[in-house]
Amino acid sequence: MKQGFDIASLVDELEPVRPLRIGRAILAVGAIVVSAMALIILSRGVRADVMAGEPDPMFLIRGGLLLLLGSGCGWAVLGMASPSVGKPAQAWKMAIAAAALVPLAALVVAMTGRTEVAMANMLYGLDCMASS
Repeated sequence: MKQGFDIASLVDELEPVRPLRIGRAILAVGAIVVSAMALIILSRGVRADVMAGEPDPMFLIRGGLLLLLGSGCGWAVLGMASPSVGKPAQAWKMAIAAAALVPLAALVVAMTGRTEVAMANMLYGLDCMASS
């Protein structure tokens, strides 16, 4: 049975909500990150090179890239969660740029013609991905 659409009936069910506070959202995300780090340290332990105070440069690059990607995505989500009239939504561009770094880096390596370095590191790719 088909009923008519009545927009006034939609208004009856509306309830005011508290606006999203960006500071509280960032603190919540920070708490999640710290909890995830603690869980990883408890389950896998701390890398020996990090404990020695001399982390592998690739570890730092990977960690920085993941931090950049996570920050870009988080900023995009917070931007979409607080819509407003006349405010351009640009945060998604940062998330796309962060996600594009890995394929762009692979393209640069492939264009140099020195693929032996990339192929040699493929053996450790799954372990690297699991650690990330």
